[in-house]
Amino acid sequence: MHRMWAMAIVLLPATAALADPLSDAIGGKAQGICYKRNYSAEHLAKNPDQLTHSIQLSLAPHPEGRGALARLAIADAEGEVYSIGECFWNASAGLGDDGKPYTATFKGGPGLDCTARASPNWAWEEEVKEGGLFVVDMRDGKSMTIHTQDEIAAWPQLNRDAPAGFYPLGPDDRIFRVDRVTPDNCMEMVDLLGWDGN
Repeated sequence: MHRMWAMAIVLLPATAALADPLSDAIGGKAQGICYKRNYSAEHLAKNPDQLTHSIQLSLAPHPEGRGALARLAIADAEGEVYSIGECFWNASAGLGDDGKPYTATFKGGPGLDCTARASPNWAWEEEVKEGGLFVVDMRDGKSMTIHTQDEIAAWPQLNRDAPAGFYPLGPDDRIFRVDRVTPDNCMEMVDLLGWDGN
């Protein structure tokens, strides 16, 4: 009996260490979770250098059972582009191998390290190409903040039949606070922007 209690005491911290806010937030929901922000005309008038009119983020369970698949929809006056990638929880997110921040607006800390993909969905493993890094500050689950670099791989339609282009993000379009909405707001993007492990 004493040995069993000792094992329980040892195992509890290890179990807790395996948990992370990303897994808790998704909670096994196949449709994942959805966040969105529509910028008002008043906001855009006060920030004339901001080109982004709306942004949407979906985080859905990764088919390999680790981290999440992230999908982004970014709209400006000319239309909408779509990005897909992988996100993983990190207690020291946003830092490169050299220990320096890889975005200008997030200096490092708990959050999601995310890598966009630039390759089409038919690419072989050796042909897979990265399409930029971004960080997601998860905050309290009701809202998140996305921090990007100066460009991200994206498609002008909801399919990955060809390699992505690179969508430029100016200084006023690299940090976005998004609020949680119902998953149906992201379902079209989740259904059509596919992921085949590449």
